[in-house]
Amino acid sequence: QTVARLEQELADANAAAARATELDTQLASVREQLAAANELASASSELDAARTRTAELEDKLAESVSRVAELEEARDAQFAHVADLEAAVERLRGEVELAAADVARSTGHMKTSEESAAARVGK
Repeated sequence: QTVARLEQELADANAAAARATELDTQLASVREQLAAANELASASSELDAARTRTAELEDKLAESVSRVAELEEARDAQFAHVADLEAAVERLRGEVELAAADVARSTGHMKTSEESAAARVGK
């Protein structure tokens, strides 16, 4: 009986050792999975941060594009204003030239009138 009992205890111990080895293997696998899950969580967190930063940059880009459009409109308005001013200057030049021509004609008529009067007085 003692031998049978010892043999049974040995068999139980061997079974327990095999079970412990199996549990060690499972524990190692669980640790590997946990490490992979931690890496995945870290990568996911980094991805979320990158997405947030991308959204912020896209918002800034949209603001910049809008601002550029506003500045282009303002520039175009300034060009149009300059063109209007240049046209007004040209109109004024024309008016000045006409006025100068009128003055020259009037001066010419005045000289002719003065010469005419002088000729009459001289007679």
